Amino acid sequence: MATMLNGAAIMDGALLLIAVNESCPQPQTSEHLAAVEIMRLQHIIILQNKVDLIQENVAINQHEAIQKFIQGTVADGAPVMIVIRSFDVNKPGSEVDEIRGGVAGGSILRGGSESDVCVVC
Repeated sequence: MATMLNGAAIMDGALLLIAVNESCPQPQTSEHLAAVEIMRLQHIIILQNKVDLIQENVAINQHEAIQKFIQGTVADGAPVMIVIRSFDVNKPGSEVDEIRGGVAGGSILRGGSESDVCVVC
């Protein structure tokens, strides 16, 4: 955990990725949320990933598990975004026009961002 905290020292927000095809919380998810709390990050978005791999009722049940998991933590009330494509879709060496879905992440070293702005790189 020390390495994770050291590497994240310049962050003021976090994306908490939770795979929908696994139970919540996984040990690493609990560890990541603990790191977010230690760092006192206030800008958190939860990503419910791989939703395309399961049935709707499973996604709803896991969403409820996520809400229970984050209740009373710094992530309580954070928005939950649904990611409909998993990283398994894009294999190494894929051509640009074959890539499906996307990657949520990155860093803004200077300046800022506004709500409802679509960023494509």
